[in-house]
Amino acid sequence: MRRRAFLVVVALTLAACGDDGPAKFAELYDTAPPAAVPANTDPVPADGPIPDGTYWAVATSPELGFRITQASFGDTVTEVTEPARDLTSAPSAILTATVVEQTTQVNYAVTGDELARLIAGEPPNTPEGVTFSYTPLPFLLTVRDGQVTTALQIWMP
Repeated sequence: MRRRAFLVVVALTLAACGDDGPAKFAELYDTAPPAAVPANTDPVPADGPIPDGTYWAVATSPELGFRITQASFGDTVTEVTEPARDLTSAPSAILTATVVEQTTQVNYAVTGDELARLIAGEPPNTPEGVTFSYTPLPFLLTVRDGQVTTALQIWMP
């Protein structure tokens, strides 16, 4: 019986270690690691659907509108501004989002709904003891099936 219980615990532990995509955070405004920035984001097609991929973006509207472009990262960021495309995503599609406190460069986890509120200029729903002020810094977006699934804000000096 003990052996069976042990095997169940091991199986559950291994299942919990599986790759379920981007990290999820337990609470709003948990601290989060900085985004891993690739050497290049994906090219943006001039027309047609936005393919699945990773894009550089700036938020353009509280409806989670983004202006997406391609970028390369080295000692500096080189943004390819043409073509640039607009993409609006439902807050519920965003599985993982982070925002950066400009003065401390600390990353915080937020929901898609909280991100939309911040972009709209509303005050953050921070818990007691967390100081955060939204700054319109760029994002590294992951797009799947035409929706933003990950929006990671990137600190820029």
